[in-house]
Amino acid sequence: MKGWYYPTLFTFLEASSILLAWSALNDSVRHAAFIKKLLFPITFVLLNVTLLVINPEVWITISMNFFVIFLFFIYVYRVNIKNLFFEFFLAHAMVIILQVFYTYIYSFFTVENDFSRGLTVNLGLLITMYFIDKKNLLKSIQRLYIKYTQLTLSILLNIFLCALISMAIWRVDRGFMITYFPLIIVIIILWGIINFYFMFQRVKIIQQKKVISTHETYLPYLEGLVDEVRQRQHDFKNHLNVIYEFAEEVALDTNKEMKEYLDKLIKRDRPMDYLLNINDSILTAIIYNKKNVIKEKGINFDFKINDYIPKYPLEKYEVVEILGNLLDNAMEEIENIGNIDHKNIALTLGTYEDKSIIEVKNTRNANKPIELDKIFDRGFSTKEGKNRGYGLYNVKKIVNYYNGKIELSLDNEDIIFRLLF
Repeated sequence: MKGWYYPTLFTFLEASSILLAWSALNDSVRHAAFIKKLLFPITFVLLNVTLLVINPEVWITISMNFFVIFLFFIYVYRVNIKNLFFEFFLAHAMVIILQVFYTYIYSFFTVENDFSRGLTVNLGLLITMYFIDKKNLLKSIQRLYIKYTQLTLSILLNIFLCALISMAIWRVDRGFMITYFPLIIVIIILWGIINFYFMFQRVKIIQQKKVISTHETYLPYLEGLVDEVRQRQHDFKNHLNVIYEFAEEVALDTNKEMKEYLDKLIKRDRPMDYLLNINDSILTAIIYNKKNVIKEKGINFDFKINDYIPKYPLEKYEVVEILGNLLDNAMEEIENIGNIDHKNIALTLGTYEDKSIIEVKNTRNANKPIELDKIFDRGFSTKEGKNRGYGLYNVKKIVNYYNGKIELSLDNEDIIFRLLF
């Protein structure tokens, strides 16, 4: 009985801990039905009991475990493949490190007993993972991964390999591991700190380059804005002369014409007034640039501020990426429609129900179905050509990093992208 009972119980507890660690990282796992959650530890137990009977080489056992985990989380829990390795490395690194740590602590308090040690260590691991899952303690690491995918993944891979080596040493020579455990932990911690330090420096360099690039790209457009304002000041004198001529007339029809004239003048200058009231020079520059590009394409552009422009929780280059991608996407959508009478793009900045909003509304092809559930997926595009489908995906990455929300809706012949922060 001891031959299969102990491994079965410990494997079930360990698999449950892995599931909880993954649940803390992935909402699709967290919100899975209880039966689906129960399936993983049961499948894991059946696999390991089978391997215990067959007794293959250690590397075959490890490979089979990893292979089954990958398949299970992809097809049962629908984990996105691009996130799979990040979540796998982090979940398993935590489980392995905590197992070794609790085993080391256990060795100080009681005599050697396989069942007692295994049960204590795995129950401690399960309780720790349950606490981490309930308190969402891994969200900050997940946010770093969303924004800096390759850097975060490389660091986690390093930590995972350290944990795997530690586990291998434990299984081969437990006495060596217990004797030098503090030193091994110090080495792992130092290695992690070094990795995070270089990641932090790399991130700072990337951010600085993006900030410099943003300023170099869009600040020159402010010169064009200043020139346009000067031109309108010059034109304003002519408009005043026209209004003066209207004022000299007393006829009712003349008053009506004057009102219509003023309405058109105010409507024409309202977007410019909004632009001039923006305190952020980069935001002003990107909107002014896109406004001119949109006008050149024969598309009507409307810009308005809802209440006031809040301080968005975004870096300046991220604001440029969001507005640039949303407005470029709107222009491409309209250009693909063909000949239509109305071509409109509307940009709204401001607040909505205590949230900061960025909203882009544009004319769409009403006869062409839109896959709303895929439109923000990486590589998805309704346009032909290589390197498509990354603009809206990048928007989604930025919004997710700041725990924002994307609302996508259809309004007759328009499609509306609303970002809430």
